[in-house]
Amino acid sequence: ELRKHTLPEGFHALQYDQSTAADYTGSNLKPVEQNLEAALYIIFTSGSTGEPKGVMIAERSVLHRIFWQWETLGFQEGDVVFQKTPMVFDVSVWEIFMTLSFGGTLLVAKDEVRSDPEQIVEHLDRYQVAAMEISTAFLNVFAQTASTFSSDKFSSLKLITTGGEAVLPEMVDRFYEV
Repeated sequence: ELRKHTLPEGFHALQYDQSTAADYTGSNLKPVEQNLEAALYIIFTSGSTGEPKGVMIAERSVLHRIFWQWETLGFQEGDVVFQKTPMVFDVSVWEIFMTLSFGGTLLVAKDEVRSDPEQIVEHLDRYQVAAMEISTAFLNVFAQTASTFSSDKFSSLKLITTGGEAVLPEMVDRFYEV
């Protein structure tokens, strides 16, 4: 039931009176009522039409996604999630909010790391990353590079999610060989 996915007891939604965080004094924050149907954010996409448009994403949808992902995919408190998706993409929402909401550690990739498979592998090992999202197009490139490293570099990695396009079975097979 989605209704259970409201803010936990003792947590409060806050709203700034002023437009920038630099103006924060502590006295300019007021509790606000949670409205699960209200837009939490707007993402711009061309979707299948090719025409850019803004799509409002309701708070209920985000809560549903992060609770579903946490419960279904077996995340645990303390897991390190590698946030390598640029924040303009919807995937970054679960990477950030799910991880921080449930006591995980968010490892934010620098721009130069995001598309460099060798640096990604080094980060997986160095920071004991448990999960990350990569695009389907990047999965093949990543699998090729990963195959050149010792398997102990991936000892903490429990989950890689991918999306955006269909994943070919041979791509999955190649990744599992690693």
